[in-house]
Amino acid sequence: MQPGYVGDLAALAVEAAAMKDNVVLDAVGPEIYAFNGLLLLICERIGSRSRIAHIPSAAAFAAGRALGWLLRDVIINRDEIGGLMAGLLASDRPPTCPTRFSEWVREHTAELGREYASESERHYR
Repeated sequence: MQPGYVGDLAALAVEAAAMKDNVVLDAVGPEIYAFNGLLLLICERIGSRSRIAHIPSAAAFAAGRALGWLLRDVIINRDEIGGLMAGLLASDRPPTCPTRFSEWVREHTAELGREYASESERHYR
């Protein structure tokens, strides 16, 4: 994964809107993580002792769907799992979002994991 900061993404979108030509831009940050590495970084920063369990993608989808039903949200979908499994969340092009995820996590440690943020609530209700 190559996470990009939302503020960098917004700046990139404004920049792209001003371009006269059609362009394809990968909105990615400068750091690349395996999914495990991303989770371990977050766990370390927030002081979590959670264990990471490796399960088949079908089981991860089923667990995400069950949790989503309980939370009335979409936790993960098949396309997201497919993208993770196929390595589609990192780019072979230079990063377009300058903020380093490791620095963002360090700066926002006090906020991480304090409350649940529903994607469905945020976008559709």
